Amino acid sequence: MKQVSTDVTTPKKFFVYSALISAQVIFGVSAVVGTIGLPSFHPLTFAIVRESNATIILLLAAHVVSLLAGREGGLLSGSFTKDWKLILISGLGIFMSQAFYIVGIKLSSAVAASVWQPSQPIITAAVCMVLGWEPFNLNRVLGILVAFLGCSIMVLGGGAATGESLGGGGTEISSAFSSLMGQVCFLVNCFGLTLYVLASKRVLATGRYESVTVTAWSYLTATFMMGVLSVVTSLSDSISFFLCSDCEEGIWHVPPSAIPALIWYIFMTSSTAYGLITWANKYASGTLVIGYTVLQPMA
Repeated sequence: MKQVSTDVTTPKKFFVYSALISAQVIFGVSAVVGTIGLPSFHPLTFAIVRESNATIILLLAAHVVSLLAGREGGLLSGSFTKDWKLILISGLGIFMSQAFYIVGIKLSSAVAASVWQPSQPIITAAVCMVLGWEPFNLNRVLGILVAFLGCSIMVLGGGAATGESLGGGGTEISSAFSSLMGQVCFLVNCFGLTLYVLASKRVLATGRYESVTVTAWSYLTATFMMGVLSVVTSLSDSISFFLCSDCEEGIWHVPPSAIPALIWYIFMTSSTAYGLITWANKYASGTLVIGYTVLQPMA
């Protein structure tokens, strides 16, 4: 039997930090790219196309990487009977993060999306310390709070949270409500990424999976959830119009002008950025991984 690689050498901090910085830069750019692809494009249709294609790429990558690491089962190596709950939670985190992020951009603005991201370190630190997963560290907490307040003042001071929406809401009367719902979506988005980082870290700790395999299975789970949400919301004309009042050719229509944005999200945001975060999550603490989200408003 081919032996699985047991090399657990921790990479240099430079590479871990570089991976986290790169992921956040990609996320920051993605907020702007999303504004290009979302006009006349239903956000959940955008999300399901993105998720399904990224899932295929990640599953193939996970199979190859697992075989190269000596796992004879490839993608199917591991123990799903033991880890399915954590993988399900990881998938739920990606679903919450990506579905509500893209809907939030549609209803609010790209800059508002970036404003919310620095709240994630506070959510993560609080959850980890309350559950006893990480020791209480006053310096880390203070540092995160200072970074969060600095980014929030920098962007909110310029009125960024009330930016122009991209076709959600439908009328001027509903624009205020649309913006409010956009902020709620961003809050759920932030909880989602926190959930993914914490749950995937516990899966990685088992040593039964390569980091890209955890990302791939989480994405597969998220894609199923995204599909269910897309179908359910499509049954209501009111909800569909609220989410995309400019979808004149139907909620399932993919505008040709959105294809470049979709390609960016599939290859860079989903496949690359989440892959980098999961890999770094194997070597860094959950609060540190999420702490880098404060860079997004500056990206």
